[in-house]
Amino acid sequence: MSGLLIWGASSQARLLLQYADVADGMPLFLFDASREKPAFQTRGEFTSEVNRLPAIIAQASHFMIAIGGEHGLARTQIYDHLRDAGLSPVSVVHSTAHIEDTSSIGDHHHVFLGARVHHFVKIGDCAILNTASVIDHECELGRGVHVMGGAQLAGRVSVGDFASIGTNATILPDIRIGQCAYVGAGAVVTRDVPDFAVVAGNPAKIIGTQSPKPDQALAQIGKAKGSR
Repeated sequence: MSGLLIWGASSQARLLLQYADVADGMPLFLFDASREKPAFQTRGEFTSEVNRLPAIIAQASHFMIAIGGEHGLARTQIYDHLRDAGLSPVSVVHSTAHIEDTSSIGDHHHVFLGARVHHFVKIGDCAILNTASVIDHECELGRGVHVMGGAQLAGRVSVGDFASIGTNATILPDIRIGQCAYVGAGAVVTRDVPDFAVVAGNPAKIIGTQSPKPDQALAQIGKAKGSR
């Protein structure tokens, strides 16, 4: 029987397993290069060794990526790698969440308790919409976007690939959040946010910049292939 691979073994992985019906009865594999063991008790086979990944991928048919925060680039890189290997992504939507029929959302999305997506919204692959987040009408979110708990995006907001919107942040209408940008918790964004900028406060101001964070395990796999 083919199995389910969960990339990441933090508490987020534990949460995703509560929603993943496909996991019932399937062999379970967990990989996390940053941990010595999972953050929770699990029946799954765990490894932190990158050199074991090819064998695990060969035993899996489905996958989930349990990596949030500002790691949207890493999440989408892993997604692309596992899809290319023939695995199927598993999306989860909590029963209390609501996505309007006029809206579209890409593969491998995680939509948690009480999240709301209003009419004519477009959301890319690998999105995370946390508890009670609100995406209002005609917003467009790129790949790997993470909208954290209680954050609210007003109408026609545009969010670039791999950007993160912090807990309880508010984005006013017609604002553009740039690629890889990070909006701090509780921020009120009243003007466009440039690519890679970190903003915070009310009204939000630029307090720094950040660089994209590629997945280190995939980088090691790439180096190993290049050395052959």
